[in-house]
Amino acid sequence: TFGWSSTQGNLDPSTAKGAVDFPGSVEFTGHGGVLDTTISHPVLVLRGPSDAVLKLDVSGPSMEGDQIAVQGAEFVSIDLAGQNLTPVSGVISIVNAPTALTAAGYAAFPDYPAGTAFDPISAHLDVGDCDLVGETIVKTPGWLLPVIGGGVVVVLAGVAAVVVIRRRRNVSA
Repeated sequence: TFGWSSTQGNLDPSTAKGAVDFPGSVEFTGHGGVLDTTISHPVLVLRGPSDAVLKLDVSGPSMEGDQIAVQGAEFVSIDLAGQNLTPVSGVISIVNAPTALTAAGYAAFPDYPAGTAFDPISAHLDVGDCDLVGETIVKTPGWLLPVIGGGVVVVLAGVAAVVVIRRRRNVSA
């Protein structure tokens, strides 16, 4: 399980549309250098109440040794069906949402075909004191509370673990 925190993004809670950027990276190495993949700069993009994607920068060699360097790839689609995206105490929670490798994800990670299921994603997005139309509520004259506040946490539950496990299987085969 990997987690990222961010205080940057734009999200309209009334439409469940927006994006949250996360700094940082994770590098996976092993198998005598065959595995040397870095995923970085995750961006969670919500496209509505049932659809989202996780964008990643991906770099490193493929299993065949070809160098991959992709930025902003829509790596996995996220199925938000069944998720309640209504803020509770100012937080939108996504819990164990199913994911699948996209065509762009395949270009960034060509060892698995598009549509391959990856581990689910969970996210907790602190949207603070937004009203139902996504406008920020002003509690004190002159002060404007941010739409996306601190404490945004996204857990990329095992996306990287699946990468490692599947690469190990392919190297062994």
